[in-house]
Amino acid sequence: MGTSVAENCLPIQPTFEAENWDFQDALNQGDFINLSNRNEPIKYIMYSNAQITDVYNCYRRDGNLLEFGYDTFEGNKTFNLIDPETGDSYSEIVPFINNIPYQFTNYSDELLHQGNNSFVYLIRSTASFLYFAAKEFGIFSNIIVKNNFTGGKLYVDGDEKNETELPFDLQTIVGNTHTFTAVEPQYVNNSHQIWNDTESPNSPKSSWQKFEADSNNPILKTQNISYNFTVETIDANATYVADMKEAHKVDKNYDTEFHGVVSQEPKYLVKYSSGNVIADQYIYPNGYPLVFGGWGDQIVPNNSRSRPINNINQDLEVNAN
Repeated sequence: MGTSVAENCLPIQPTFEAENWDFQDALNQGDFINLSNRNEPIKYIMYSNAQITDVYNCYRRDGNLLEFGYDTFEGNKTFNLIDPETGDSYSEIVPFINNIPYQFTNYSDELLHQGNNSFVYLIRSTASFLYFAAKEFGIFSNIIVKNNFTGGKLYVDGDEKNETELPFDLQTIVGNTHTFTAVEPQYVNNSHQIWNDTESPNSPKSSWQKFEADSNNPILKTQNISYNFTVETIDANATYVADMKEAHKVDKNYDTEFHGVVSQEPKYLVKYSSGNVIADQYIYPNGYPLVFGGWGDQIVPNNSRSRPINNINQDLEVNAN
């Protein structure tokens, strides 16, 4: 009957050297390998790994080196820097090949070097290809989130993103749920920005707008300051924009007889819009009741608590008595 294949095999080891390396080693070696600019991504991954591993010396099963000589070693380091068929460049693997010494003291030393060099590169390249494939098939989605002006801030899933992080590149997958929230008021680039929902009713409302990949046509998603949605395949490479409105600030002050100037929260009006500032009938500085007596500029009857602002084009300060 002959000898079985199992009898010729070495004993099964309880541990494997490959367990000594993981994703953290791959991160330390470098980022994802960019396959989106390769003409043949699959060939690039296979060929680059083959070229690196081909340079290492060959050992028999018993750990003794099969010496092929320096010429063979140098020959194994030779490869096409530019693929003659695809035009892809393999310059990225040159440092990994040049890092391989001509000889090792023993098999264990070479195995350790292979792990740190070629096996870690294999982890990186495998992860890079899976990431590339997920993006190509629409499983992963890169979504850009930003304001309709440069910088500022907004919230993505409850986390504040400031001017150094915007536009924010959200990497997600189909089926995930996200919430984008605009921030008002903001003072950016010497102008006030607000989410216009009630401030200037006769002016265009603010909204979250979506621009699909390679499209300049906005799709209105909601006029609420927060937008919650579930990622779909069509969201890949889309851009979500908080359509804020440039505004002017109207500071409302009360000139009182015995309590000085009492200020309240400012009102914002969309630039070039019109609106009204309403004075309180009573205010209570330090618990002392005061009644509204009129407007300082007297542009309206003293008994009117509604002070109109027309075609606003600058920040204002209005005073009530």
